[in-house]
Amino acid sequence: MDCSTFSTLRNAQVVLANYFHYLNQVEMEGSILKEPLHH
Repeated sequence: MDCSTFSTLRNAQVVLANYFHYLNQVEMEGSILKEPLHH
């Protein structure tokens, strides 16, 4: 495996990690926003 392929894989991993972190934050904020509506 050459260096460019490896760095591309690393970048993809970082992007995915950031994406899932973002999704989790949105989900948490969404549940916080929805909570008052239920009560």
